[in-house]
Amino acid sequence: MSSEPQRPWFHVKRRGRLLWLPVIAGTLALACQSFDTADGWASPQVFEDGDRALIIHATGEDSIVAIDPGTGESVWEFPDPDSDGRFPGLLPDIDEKVDADSFYAEPLLLAGEELAVATHKRGRVYALRLDGTSARLLMETGSEIVSELNLDAAGVLYVTTATAGVFAIDPARPLDPEKPLSAGEQPGLLWQYSAFDGTIWGSPALAHTETHGQILLVPTLGGTLYALRTGPASGTARLAWTFEADAGIGGDVVVADGRLFIGSFDRNLYAIDVESGAELWRHRSSDWFWTEVLVTDGTVYAGDLDGRVWALAAATGAPRWDAPYEGGDDIRAKPVPTADGAMLIVVDRDGFTHAIDRESGSGVWVSPADVKLPDLFYANPLVLGSEIFVANEAGELFRVSEDAVKRFYPPD
Repeated sequence: MSSEPQRPWFHVKRRGRLLWLPVIAGTLALACQSFDTADGWASPQVFEDGDRALIIHATGEDSIVAIDPGTGESVWEFPDPDSDGRFPGLLPDIDEKVDADSFYAEPLLLAGEELAVATHKRGRVYALRLDGTSARLLMETGSEIVSELNLDAAGVLYVTTATAGVFAIDPARPLDPEKPLSAGEQPGLLWQYSAFDGTIWGSPALAHTETHGQILLVPTLGGTLYALRTGPASGTARLAWTFEADAGIGGDVVVADGRLFIGSFDRNLYAIDVESGAELWRHRSSDWFWTEVLVTDGTVYAGDLDGRVWALAAATGAPRWDAPYEGGDDIRAKPVPTADGAMLIVVDRDGFTHAIDRESGSGVWVSPADVKLPDLFYANPLVLGSEIFVANEAGELFRVSEDAVKRFYPPD
C-alpha cells in the first residue's frame, strides 16, 4: 500500500460541539476502523547482550533485525527471512508463522533477557530472546498496535491497541490465541479496559501518584487523555480522571516531576498535573505537536509540524530560548541529546539531521543539503556515543554527521 500521507477524520471540540475536520496524519489512515498500512516508525534501540551491544531495528520488510553497531551486519532477524516467516521456539500450527505487516512500537526489555515486540497486523506481541535463539507468542489482540508497550515494576505488561483498548498481561503466562480474550479463559490476562472515546495512536506512560497509586496515562484521537488506576496485578483498571484537549491527541505521553507533557492536534503542548489531571499550562504553535517531547534539567524540548523546535520551562511553559529553532520541514521525531548533553539532535520528515545548541537554540550544523534521502523519517534518532543514526519508513538506517550521510543498514 502507499505510504504517502493520508487524510483521516477525527473529532475537534469547539464551543461544546463536535466538528469533523480533515487532517493529514502521516502514514496511517483511519477509515472504517482500519489502517492503510505504512512501513512503521519504530525507532532503533540499543540493548546489551552479554558483552556486546546490538542495535535492534525495524527493517521495513516486516521484520526486526539485530545489527552489529561496528559493522552494520545483521546478527539475527525476526522472523528468519529464509524460513517463510518462521522462527525457532514458536509453536507449530498456532503461532509458528510471524505475519508482522509493520512495526510501530519499539522493542521493550522484559525479564530473562527477552524483548517484547508488537506487530501492527493482528496486534501480536512476542517475547523474543535478545540473542535471537527463540521466541514465544504472548498474545494476539486482534487490533492493530501503533502505541508503545509499557512494563511496570511488578512485571505487568500493558499492551495498548488502536481499537480494542488496553490489556494488562503477565508475560510469564502467555495467552492462547485460540481462546477468548477474557480473564476467565486466560489466566495471564489480568484485565482489559476499552471504554475510550477514540482510536489510540499515541503511546501511554506509567506514573505513580499519592492519590491513585500507579496510573496508566492513555491518549486518544477523540481528544481525551485517560488516567487509569492499574490496581493490584490481579485487579481491574478504574478511571482516576480524564483531561480534554481541543482536538485529537496523537503524541506520546511523557511524565517528569509530577507533570505529564503531551502534544495535540489542536496545536497546543500541554503540561498536566499527574495527581489531578488539571491543566498547568499550555503552549500554542502554528501547527500540530505530534512528537514525544524531551524533558531534561527542567526544560521541555518539542518539535512541531511546522518544523520548529521549542524549549519551554517545565514548571511554567515560559520560553527558554529567544526564539524557536526553525528547522524547515515537519518534525515528528523526538529531540535527542548528544552524549555530552551540549546539543540536541533532531531529524525532520525529509531526513535532514539538525544539531541544535541546547542552551541557546541556535543551529550548530545540518546534515549535507546535497544528500537527498529516500522515503519519510518519523522515527527518533539514535545517538550512540559520538555516532548518530536515523531511520526512514523503508527501514534503511543511515549514519549521519556534519559532513556526511552514509547508509549503514542494509550495508551497501
